[in-house]
Amino acid sequence: MLILAVSGLFTWVAVKAMRFACRKWKLERPNFQGRKIPVGFGFILTIVTVLICLLSTVLALKSGDSDALSQAVLAFPVTVLIFGVIGLIDDIYGTREAGGFLGHIGLLRQGKLSTGFMKAVIGGIIALGTGTVMAGYDITGSLVNALLIALSANLLNLLDLRPGRAVSCFWVWMIALAAFAKPSDATWFAFAALFVPALWLTVQDRSARIMLGDAGSNVLGAMLGMFTACSVGITGRIVIVVLLICIHLYAEKYSISKFIEKNRILRKVDRMLGVR
Repeated sequence: MLILAVSGLFTWVAVKAMRFACRKWKLERPNFQGRKIPVGFGFILTIVTVLICLLSTVLALKSGDSDALSQAVLAFPVTVLIFGVIGLIDDIYGTREAGGFLGHIGLLRQGKLSTGFMKAVIGGIIALGTGTVMAGYDITGSLVNALLIALSANLLNLLDLRPGRAVSCFWVWMIALAAFAKPSDATWFAFAALFVPALWLTVQDRSARIMLGDAGSNVLGAMLGMFTACSVGITGRIVIVVLLICIHLYAEKYSISKFIEKNRILRKVDRMLGVR
C-alpha cells in the first residue's frame, strides 16, 4: 500500500508536469480521427520510475544496503529512462515518412537519418546491455533477453495506432505472466511501483484524451520484456521471441490494423478496447 501511495503521488506530479509541457510547447498531434490531442503522455512512466529510483537509492544509501544498488536492480530504471527519452524524441520530432524498420533503412540510404532509426539502434543497444545483465552475462540468455526486450517494446509501438490497443496488450500480458509464470519479487515490486501511472494511462488512452505515444508504448513494451525475462525459463522465452519475430516480419509487409479490421472476432474485440 505504501508503494502504491508513493507511486500515486509521483503520478500526480508527472501528470501535472506533462500537462504543463504540452501547453508550453504545444505538444499535440492529430490522432486517427484527425483530432489534436496531447502527445507522448506515456512519458509519465519514465518520470515516476526516475523519482521512485531516486527515492529508493536515497533510502538504500541511508540504510547501508549496498545489495539494493546492484546492476540487476539498476538496469530496470535505466532501461525505462532511455526508452522513454528516445520515445519522446520520436513523438516530438519524428515523421510518418517511413514505416517499419526497412522503411527507416530506406530513408538512411537516401541520406536521411530518421528518429525512428535512431530509436531502433539505441533501443537495441540498451536492450542488449540490460538483457546481458539480467542473464548474468550468459551469451544465449543475453541474446534472447535482448530480443525479448527490443521486440516487445516495438510490438506495443506497432499496436499503438488506436486508443487502448497497446495498454490492453500490456495488461493481458501481465495477467498471463501472473497466471502461468513465476514473477520474481523484484518484478512485482517494479510492477507495483508503476501500477498507478499505467492504470491512469489506460483510462486516458482508451478514451482518446491523450496520446500514449512512443514514449509510453516503448516503455510499456520494454517493461513487459524485462518482466518476462525475470519470470519465464529460457525455452519459454525462445518461443515468445520466435512469435514476436513472426509478428514483426508480418508487420513489415502488411498492416496490423487492416488485419484486425478484416477479422470479425478481432474487430469486435478491438471495438471494446477504446474509442473507434
